[in-house]
Amino acid sequence: MSDCEVSNLGHQDPNFTWHKHIHGVRYLAKRLDKALASLDWQTSFPKAYVETLCRIHSDHNPIILPWEIARLTCERSFRFEAAWTTHSDYQDIVCSA
Repeated sequence: MSDCEVSNLGHQDPNFTWHKHIHGVRYLAKRLDKALASLDWQTSFPKAYVETLCRIHSDHNPIILPWEIARLTCERSFRFEAAWTTHSDYQDIVCSA
């Protein structure tokens, strides 16, 4: 994982994604399924997390990766006012910008 510069995103309960009954007596469980991401991806999607779902017909629990795009917030948006064009320095300000 370090060669590819990705890290494990972790998980929420339950801890295991694979289950096996051995001879009906012994029980084995492991976390085999994981989600990996680069630091850039984690920065772009800071609210992402790995959720383990219930298994029904398999010995693996499916995992899902809910994420949300981080929204940029602005205090106020720019609005052009036509009255600005009547200002005496309007042409010079526009040209210098």
